[in-house]
Amino acid sequence: MQNQSPVRPHKTSRQRGDILSAYKRTELTQREFAARHDIALTTLQRWLRQRESGSPSQGVRFVQVPNLLATPEPVRGSSAAAAYRLHFPRGLVLEVAPGFQAGEVRLLAQLIQAL
Repeated sequence: MQNQSPVRPHKTSRQRGDILSAYKRTELTQREFAARHDIALTTLQRWLRQRESGSPSQGVRFVQVPNLLATPEPVRGSSAAAAYRLHFPRGLVLEVAPGFQAGEVRLLAQLIQAL
């Protein structure tokens, strides 16, 4: 039987920001800080690199895009192609059907980003 590392819950963008702000105020080493906040050292280091490089994973904003591919509602029982296909890191894909509600897509995309 292999000894597996414990699975840590994912942090939200806000939690990551709070943790990084706390790290900037501390005099602890990265290793000590990560252990006290129950995150992997490599995770803390990755978050710091992303923040320094201005990675888009921090502070993601959505812009409204007109649905130029809109088609009439499909006949019940038929399948329609996605109007948009959004590709996220780690191979996650969100396909959006014609006539989507922008607020729902925004919430789904935020949920995917938090994974």
